[in-house]
This record gives sequence, C-alpha cells and structure tokens, in this order.
Amino acid sequence: MKSFSKIYLQFLLAISLLMILLTSCYPYFLNKKEPVYNSEGKRILSPVDEEEIHTYKSMEWWYYYGYLYETDSSKYAWSFYASFIRGLGERYLTYKITNLNTGKNYYNYIFDKSLSPLSLPIAGKKNIFTYPKGPNEKPGAPLDLNYDNSILKKQKGSYSFVINNDSLVLSLLMSLPDSSKPLLLDGTGLIGIKRSQDVYYYSYPQLGSIGKLKADDSFHDLKGVVWYDHQWGKPWPNKNLRWCWWGITLDNGDALNLYIVKNILTGKILVQSVTQLDKNGKTSVYKTINASSHRIWESPRTNIKYPVEWTLDIPEWGYELHISPQWDDHEMPILFYNYFWEGPCKVVVNEKSSGKNSTNGKGYQELVGFYFDKFKLKSE
Repeated sequence: MKSFSKIYLQFLLAISLLMILLTSCYPYFLNKKEPVYNSEGKRILSPVDEEEIHTYKSMEWWYYYGYLYETDSSKYAWSFYASFIRGLGERYLTYKITNLNTGKNYYNYIFDKSLSPLSLPIAGKKNIFTYPKGPNEKPGAPLDLNYDNSILKKQKGSYSFVINNDSLVLSLLMSLPDSSKPLLLDGTGLIGIKRSQDVYYYSYPQLGSIGKLKADDSFHDLKGVVWYDHQWGKPWPNKNLRWCWWGITLDNGDALNLYIVKNILTGKILVQSVTQLDKNGKTSVYKTINASSHRIWESPRTNIKYPVEWTLDIPEWGYELHISPQWDDHEMPILFYNYFWEGPCKVVVNEKSSGKNSTNGKGYQELVGFYFDKFKLKSE
C-alpha cells in the first residue's frame, strides 16, 4: 500500500510539473502562427493574422509617422511620429509632434519605472509611470495599449491613436481599408540579421486619418496620411550598431522602406535593403544602396553630429533619392543609444541614366548610433 501511495504521489508530482511547464509555454502556443508561404515557396508574413500582441517575443514595437493638415487647408502643417515599445518586462513610448511652418517640436519620452536606471544618462523631458502588468496584454489579445494615458488600439478596420500629456493632446482615427496592401520588408517580412525568422516587420504606408490636436492652448482639426510599422522578435545583437532608416511615400503612389545597418566599431555594413511597394501593389526588393551624406548637423545640446542630407543611389532600381530634412533639429533621447535623430524629410527622385526628375515625395528619417562618435569607437 505504501509503495502504491509513493508511486501515486510521484505520478501527481510529474503531472503537476507538466502542467507548470505547459502553463509557462501557454503564451507561446497561443500566439504561435502557422507559417505562410508565397508562390516561390518562401515563408512570408500574413499581417492580417499578426496584429495582436506577441507576448512570447522579447521585443515588439508599433511605430507611426504622419503628415497632417488643417481641414480648411490643402497644405501640410504638422507632422508627428510615435513609437510604442514593449519588452518582456518593460514598456516605453517616444513621440514628437512638429509644426512644419515654424519647426517647433513638442516631444516626450515616457517609460515605466523598471527602466529608470537606464534613463539616468538622458537629459531632457521624460515621464516615469507605473505600468499595470497584464490587463491589456494577455497572450493573443487584440492590440490595445495604454502607456500613461497615451493609447494605441485597433478595432475592426481602424486604429485609435492618442497622445495625451498635459497641455498637448493629439487624437487620430486611422483607417485601414480592406484593399490596403501591406509592405512586407524584404518581400517576406522576415529580416533577422543572423536568421531571417529572428525579426518580423511589415508596414502599411498610407492610412487615411482624421483627428484633433491641442497644442499651446490652440485647437486644430486635422486630416492626412499616416505610415504604420509593426516589428517584433529578437532585438538586434548589441548596441554597437548604427542604422539609418527611411520610410518614404512618393507622389506617384509608391512607398519605400530603406535601411542601412553598420557595425560601429568596424564600419562594416551588416545589412542594407530597399523594399518598394508600387501604386499597383507590386513589391520589389533591392539589396544595394550606395549612400553618401552631403551635410552634417551638430546638435547644440549634445554636440552629436548627424548626417541629415543624403543621396541614396539604388542601381538595381535605376534611380537616386535626394533626401533633406524639413528642419534640422530633430534630436531625441532614446534608451541604450542615449540620443538619436528622427524627423520629417523631403525627397526628390531622379532617373540615373538621364538625371531627370521622376517624382518627389516625403517621409521620415531615423539616424541611430551617432552618439558613440563622441567616444571615437568606430574606425571607418
């Protein structure tokens, strides 16, 4: 009898351990998706199935930039970007709203208190809040984020987006029509440096938007176009990386997502890519960017030097992009890299063979990792 009881207890213990194991893995299995493949047999993302929160991944972010104009005008008067970022145990949000007529920026950096030690080297505006773990981020839950009363939420075919901080409030409703075609980075949406499936990334470049802005006690009715990025997976290997990124919409209806990632210590390009989604929904991928910077802007706050004007020669495409900032001063604080440059830019596209202007456009430019030049860590 004692032997039976002992065996029975061991059986219960084994069952209990198995249940604990399955429970700990539950978020993974609930979020896990069946792979989707294209006509060439390559695994690709299915964005319609990936809008919820990926609780089993160590990094995830949702990024927006937009150009907005007053409803009684046809000229863009405002731009903004915002990035909601989720790690396994922390949340943070960066945003900036820019008056395109004056260049004035309204920005903030919001993070939960678990990240306070990492923020010590960063000066300037930053808000600390206590994130209530779990209520809106259950495994497989719909997109529903609330970071210190700033909100990102998806319902049916629209995104509700609210920046809410003291005297500054931006509220937008962004539409995602059924006909919207996603831009899958590299044509598949899988862009990891070591393994392609380490990082997932897709964009919706042109979401029609309407909303309201309160800034400096003045109120504005706005409408415009917003670019949406969603990325998740493993973070890139270490902070000794520098990357330049551009999200661009052209007047001819095309959208381009471009990035160049370098090792700061060696200057070696680790990866570079251009993904083009044309106005007819066709995706093209180019793997060579001959990039040259033409002008440096030095921050008066940090003395960091940012290359703000560029020519990006894309030989496989046959065109050159000439990129210049709407305004120079778009430096922002960021964790790990201390500061980065993120702001609206103007784009001119010329045909290489003839030099003739093909089309123009607008977008956002992101420059990360230039802080470390101050310490002479690179050897290019």
